[in-house]
Amino acid sequence: MQLCKLLGIIDRPTLYATLTHVAYREWMELWECDPWDEDRADLRAGIIASAAVSPYAGKGRVPKPLDFMPYAKFNRGKQQQSVEEMKSIWDAANRAAVQVRKQKDR
Repeated sequence: MQLCKLLGIIDRPTLYATLTHVAYREWMELWECDPWDEDRADLRAGIIASAAVSPYAGKGRVPKPLDFMPYAKFNRGKQQQSVEEMKSIWDAANRAAVQVRKQKDR
C-alpha cells in the first residue's frame, strides 16, 4: 500500500494492472537504497534531535537517535523508563539549560 500511496494509485488491483515487473523491481531497488516508511522518518528525526541535544548533555550521557524514537521497531526490546528516571532526565536537562543561560548572560 505504501507504493500505491507514493504513486497516487487508489488500490492494489490498479497497481498490479499498471505496474510491470521491471518497474516494480526498479521501485524495490529505490526502496532498498532509501526506504520511505515511517521508521526511516523517525530515524532522521532522532538523528537531528540527538545532534541538537548533544552539546548540552553531560560527559557521560551522549544521547543516541534511538533515545528520541519511542515507537521505532528497533526500540521495542528496550525497557520502559520509570517515572523516577524520567524526572531525573528532566531535572538534568533543566540544570543544563540554566547553565547555558548563565553562560550566555556573562
